[in-house]
Amino acid sequence: MPTAQQHISQWKRNRDLLVNNTIGEFPEWEVTVGFYCALHAIEAMLAGRKTPVHFKRHTYRNEYLSRPDNKLLQVWSPYKALFDAASEARYDCVDIAKRFKPPILHELLQKRLRSIEMTVIRDLRLPESDFPHIQVDKSTGYVSLLKLMPPTPNPAAPTN
Repeated sequence: MPTAQQHISQWKRNRDLLVNNTIGEFPEWEVTVGFYCALHAIEAMLAGRKTPVHFKRHTYRNEYLSRPDNKLLQVWSPYKALFDAASEARYDCVDIAKRFKPPILHELLQKRLRSIEMTVIRDLRLPESDFPHIQVDKSTGYVSLLKLMPPTPNPAAPTN
């Protein structure tokens, strides 16, 4: 069974692929890689439990995450959206340009994936700075990391 750290490493590698490569021309792969970011984030959280849990099949993970008595139910909805979109992108031969338009990529990757990541980051007490926000351009679908500007000094503040 992979450790939490192994899943975190794979999560980070998937994020690197998502934002540092030219898969932007292939939205089906952006969605798929985004889904696998979510999968490894969740698996890291499960592996980090007092009694580690690991799933080798999507079906078992989906059943576990969707149980009403599950304390991880808050990740189910965003995870399911990514799971469904990635499955559709890989297997349903849909018109990718129409189905995964930039606003849809924005919703899936910038909002839903980030919601899962923040849950895992808090649960495992990971430094948020290790997982910069993913940004999706709503007009082009281009994926990048959101560059947070350092605070600008206040010119009115007294100096010593």
